Amino acid sequence: MNMNMKIDRRSMWNSLHQVFWIIVSLFAIIIIIKCCAVTTKTDFSDTFKEVIEEMISDFSLSLYQEQSNYLSYIVESAVLPELEDSNPIFKFMTSMFPIQQYTISEKMQMVMNGDVEETDNEFIEVMKLMTSDSFMNGNAGFGEDDSTHNSELLVDSELSDVEGNPRDSYYEDDTTTASSTAVANNSLLNKIHTLESSRDYTYLIKNFYIVDKTTYTTKNEFDVNKLLDKDLTISINSDKPQVLIYHTHASEAFADSRKNKTEDTIVGVGERLTEILEEQYGINVIHDTSIYDMMGGTFDRGTKAYDYSLKGVTKILKENPSIKVIIDLHRDEGEKRVTQIGGKDTAQIMLFNGLSRNANGDNKYIPNENLIGNLAFSLQLELQAMKEYPTLMKRIYLKSYRYNLHLLPRATLVELGTANNTVEEAKNAMEPFAKVIYQVLSGNTTQTPATTK
Repeated sequence: MNMNMKIDRRSMWNSLHQVFWIIVSLFAIIIIIKCCAVTTKTDFSDTFKEVIEEMISDFSLSLYQEQSNYLSYIVESAVLPELEDSNPIFKFMTSMFPIQQYTISEKMQMVMNGDVEETDNEFIEVMKLMTSDSFMNGNAGFGEDDSTHNSELLVDSELSDVEGNPRDSYYEDDTTTASSTAVANNSLLNKIHTLESSRDYTYLIKNFYIVDKTTYTTKNEFDVNKLLDKDLTISINSDKPQVLIYHTHASEAFADSRKNKTEDTIVGVGERLTEILEEQYGINVIHDTSIYDMMGGTFDRGTKAYDYSLKGVTKILKENPSIKVIIDLHRDEGEKRVTQIGGKDTAQIMLFNGLSRNANGDNKYIPNENLIGNLAFSLQLELQAMKEYPTLMKRIYLKSYRYNLHLLPRATLVELGTANNTVEEAKNAMEPFAKVIYQVLSGNTTQTPATTK
């Protein structure tokens, strides 16, 4: 118990010490910012808010690292049963952003391998919770993650003129529900007609995208004429690979997925999409089933998974230069997204683009020379799907990173349903989605091949 008290006192002292210096630094930064704001005539309140948010984030990271060190001591020293009222510690840890999740995952792996004694079943259960798909997916780590449902969105329904916004952005949460009524369908078709006739940037952003708070849009890349008119067709029925389907997060499963059954994961859904594209539309496909989010030996949804998939996909593209299209197929988090198509319950799809730009400007360390092509590809897929299957698609999500979409112009990231959808619902979505892919790539938007069933 003495040892535990010493740990608590040391942690408390370190935390107080950090708070003191943060307060001192805060006042210094306020003075500097205010001076800069006066001299440059910037919006002081916005700048101050951004600095405060960043400082809170840094402080939180420090605290969580302390919690992670404490956790390591608990596991390695097997002292958990001696701690009094230990549960609140882990409740606190699980209730906040788990920056320490990878350390926990590593420790859990040690436990599972028998390298660490299982001294407390309740502790093990908490750790399983914190490393489970649902928890990890809901609190994705750093880097190019695809966790959209937790992203902070600014709802600004009063903003009518996007160009009036300093960053030409429109932030809104997509709360619309699926509907197959004639009124809803006509409304979507009217939106498409308005966009195609007006070619208006403001209308485009407000009606077809969800813009995450971490980024912003400009007319430079969202040139409506370029996005709508860009020729994305390819020669179908090639004897060489044309489309690559892969999964940065191949471990993602669904509400009723069976354990250790690949066909019940997002990889199984990718296999279904591959079959339809090849058998019904004559498109030559490579399906990469590599499990990139487990490539390092532990579950990882952040930067590491994207680093691994970047290496894997780059190798495949080098070996198969005929590939013109890459699709990173994911499963999202959040509430169940389902509609009915052809009498079948079908998971809805949300296309996803990274703009290589955060709220402060371009991320020069992750350039994307194919950004315009990426945006044109996702928008043309979106519009064609809205025409064919009005309730299949959610609005396109825009975020700040790159997500390996820089590899080809015709590259997109797909968020298929959520963890609350069923395997059947997810696979049902592949038939309409495959048709839309074929239509955009072939340029044939009115007919389908004779082989179509």
